[in-house]
Amino acid sequence: MIQPINTHLNGDLPTGLQAALLQCIGHPERALRRTVGSSVAAVVAAAGLAAWPELVPALAAGLGAPDLATLEGSLDCLHKVWTCDGAHGPALVAGVHLKAEAVSCRS
Repeated sequence: MIQPINTHLNGDLPTGLQAALLQCIGHPERALRRTVGSSVAAVVAAAGLAAWPELVPALAAGLGAPDLATLEGSLDCLHKVWTCDGAHGPALVAGVHLKAEAVSCRS
């Protein structure tokens, strides 16, 4: 019997999955970026935002990226996390805003 995804994702997320998704946020192929956004939203919905502490800083950095693909991928992730599970949306946006302010203050 196949178990629901949240059974496998509670607790620590597989590091390889996290790293692969974060690396592909700015992929040149738009279809892959959109799939990454959906995957990120599914992981956050299943395991919670707190289970992936690297996500918010990565998305904040992506919003300030010089290339359009990374910017679009980061925005897509933010949108999908917000719409898939609205409970995590405010915390995600607040975290990204704080990280972005910290980055702009250093510039």
